Amino acid sequence: MDPVLVEQNNALAKELAAVYFDFLDTNRPRLHDLYSAVPSLIWSGNSIEGLDNLQQFLVALPKSKHTVDVVEVQPSAAVDGVEILLLNAKGSVTYGSDAAVAFSESMVLIPSETGGWVIQNECYRLH
Repeated sequence: MDPVLVEQNNALAKELAAVYFDFLDTNRPRLHDLYSAVPSLIWSGNSIEGLDNLQQFLVALPKSKHTVDVVEVQPSAAVDGVEILLLNAKGSVTYGSDAAVAFSESMVLIPSETGGWVIQNECYRLH
């Protein structure tokens, strides 16, 4: 794979992660803009399918504050001719007045119609 393209895609994916965690903490109604038309989410073992269900689930979560320590992006083999990226993030999160706990998140990103990336699948886990 072209190293320049890899670096560009890494930058775009890391930008998407920054926007995602900002929206998750401050503007959850806008999260739907970051997903594909038919996303899926596993959140600490709970499976959510479809954009509307996912949006309802995320909006209903308690107020949060994420501190992201690491974001890593890796290109993966194309699936059915569609290039994908794997994004992994780690850090800590505080919900309401609870103590901070560690979290990890993995996302499968696919190209968006506008030239960036959107979330197709994700797995979020509290530790």
